[in-house]
Amino acid sequence: MKITDSILHFISRIDHYIQITENGHPEHFIVGSLIGGFISFFILKITNDTLKALFFGIGASILVGVLKEVIDPLIGGSRDKTDILFTVLGGIAGTAIALLFHKRAAKKALKAS
Repeated sequence: MKITDSILHFISRIDHYIQITENGHPEHFIVGSLIGGFISFFILKITNDTLKALFFGIGASILVGVLKEVIDPLIGGSRDKTDILFTVLGGIAGTAIALLFHKRAAKKALKAS
């Protein structure tokens, strides 16, 4: 229980520094896009499967968005379904950007050979 309390205290301290806007929607979008982009990039690098990368990138942003809203009341915040939506939309955007960059890099590699 002590570990859980420490983790929740740490998250609540970080949450105050990350939130810039009043409602936090842009921050949720940015975090979602970073999570979706990085996860899909690494899955694509490991498996070279675009569909898996898409699934895991968007899935990770959904998971993080839901977990954040579950944790919010424990750290003094309130639950907001719109925050999950912005996190997932960011995850979709980040995943799409990562996949487009990978596709572009693959085309350049083909032209170079």
